[in-house]
Amino acid sequence: MKNIKNIFLFCALTLFLYNNVKSQNIDTVFLSSTATDSTINAHIHVYSPYEIGFVDYTSVLSNDTINMSACYWYTMSSVMTEVDTFLIIPISPINNSYILDLKIYNSSSKDSCTFNILTDSLVLSFSTPLDVNDNIKNTGIFVYPNPTNDILLINNTSNLLISNTSLINSNGKVVLNYKGYIEKINTSDLLYGVYLLELKTEKGSFIKKIIVQ
Repeated sequence: MKNIKNIFLFCALTLFLYNNVKSQNIDTVFLSSTATDSTINAHIHVYSPYEIGFVDYTSVLSNDTINMSACYWYTMSSVMTEVDTFLIIPISPINNSYILDLKIYNSSSKDSCTFNILTDSLVLSFSTPLDVNDNIKNTGIFVYPNPTNDILLINNTSNLLISNTSLINSNGKVVLNYKGYIEKINTSDLLYGVYLLELKTEKGSFIKKIIVQ
């Protein structure tokens, strides 16, 4: 009986930790320029099956790599939540190619964060300048279905000028690349996994996580 009880407690703890770690996910990142050449805007869209909210962030530029950590409080209340966060990223006006290493963390407090429970991460490369100075909240770009196993549709409802469309695998390799805007991408020949869809627009770079299954 004692062993059964211990197994039950272990399974319950494992399930709790699993739900904890999986409670927040990066959906999209939109990068745009600011009024200064030493910073850029990052519009980060995070979703969760639980109630969440933004707490704090840190951003450190090391050579050409931007190490950014964003923290969100959470409750175990099963309320689907989407949070838009606008953050300022320091850059060097000398270099124009960067790697953004973005990590998001859980926090049980709404006041401060210790950045100790990693929930999701994303690594992407980009170049400056990012065209116009415009940190728009809604890009008007919709990508579906996600997950996908056949055709990925891109609906550019705001008619943004898109100069390049690419799909990048988890190793950072560009597996599909198109000049300009394309409405449909055939993913049926791709390996299962997580990809990044990158759209270079007149108002910045739009990056969305895509799951191919």
